[in-house]
Amino acid sequence: MRPTSITPQIRCFLWVLSAGLLLTACSGIPPLPPSATPVEQQTYLQTQIDSVLDSQQYTSQPGISVLVKKDGVITYKRSEGMADINTNVPITVDTAFEVASIAKPITAIAVMQLVQRQILSLNDSVLKWLPELPSAWNAVTIHHLLSHTSGVPNFIDMHIVKSGQVETLDGINNQQILQHLSSDGTLLFVPGSNSSYSNSNYVLLAEIISRVTAMPYAQYLQENIFLPLGMHSTFVYGDTPPPDTTIALNFGRKSNIYNVTLATVGPFGIFSSISDLDAFVTGLLSGKLISMQTLSLMTSPQSEYRVIDNWVDLYGYGWFIPPHEIEPQTFWHSGYLDGFRSVLKVDSRKGVEFIILCNGGDATERRMQNITYIVNQAYKLGVD
Repeated sequence: MRPTSITPQIRCFLWVLSAGLLLTACSGIPPLPPSATPVEQQTYLQTQIDSVLDSQQYTSQPGISVLVKKDGVITYKRSEGMADINTNVPITVDTAFEVASIAKPITAIAVMQLVQRQILSLNDSVLKWLPELPSAWNAVTIHHLLSHTSGVPNFIDMHIVKSGQVETLDGINNQQILQHLSSDGTLLFVPGSNSSYSNSNYVLLAEIISRVTAMPYAQYLQENIFLPLGMHSTFVYGDTPPPDTTIALNFGRKSNIYNVTLATVGPFGIFSSISDLDAFVTGLLSGKLISMQTLSLMTSPQSEYRVIDNWVDLYGYGWFIPPHEIEPQTFWHSGYLDGFRSVLKVDSRKGVEFIILCNGGDATERRMQNITYIVNQAYKLGVD
């Protein structure tokens, strides 16, 4: 989920993340000389991230978990801070965080598995699988939902705008959202004629997965993504967490979001660790989840329209894609949900992957910005 308004701090972080720009204004970290050797790059990466965590991250506060990989080798992996301040449980590399919108590429991969098996088609009308939706939505396809070009309103915005209070989201689940959308056929635009980032798209995709497979969304992910890749700390909201899994609380103190319970899955609602997400990326890049041809399709821009106003990157199927890529080699997603912040980025051209998960809101987001800058500097991401 993304905030309805993007603060300057978040905009700065997202700009650095998406474009790989080396902006000292966002980080305050010393730059790495362009002539640095690989050994100097690694030393810079290690010492500078350590400095951020040692000087800015208090052990007793909600914290951050970081993993960086270069050419298949982990070059940095560390976690600091508290998963649960109430019981003094620290964050480790296996602590599960609410990964927020990083759930979207996972949901998209599940859909593309079903497309590969010829159970679904990208051209299927949403009404084929969810016939209770308004008949006027016949032109909305799975392609449109995956790429945020459907025109389906964002249920988060709808509830906040109508009531003026976040509390109306308390307990909201997929079935309630589906019922609401079924009763109101208003689309923001003709499908395919524009783009707008909407969590509703991925609620509908989660429901389609369930209808097609005749199993709960969470069960499908467990059987077809999490278990095959050995993601032993990963689970979907509403499922029983795996045994001995430490869960990072929101701001280190509570399990709900904005002081309410969001029971919605598809656009968010997945809990995972940096170790498990690394296994996810490894499996994705090695063809264990989908074919390389399918991955190329997912990481290619699916519309000329930006999904967020004044934004830089385009959107594929579940991934943000930098514009002007000669070949689809860089893809990423971030997440923002109350105190939880997350980012997962892969730059295949540079052989770099990095994952950052936080549970401390704006404070840990600033550290995320700094660490992102350091990784960009060390490996010259976004620089040819």
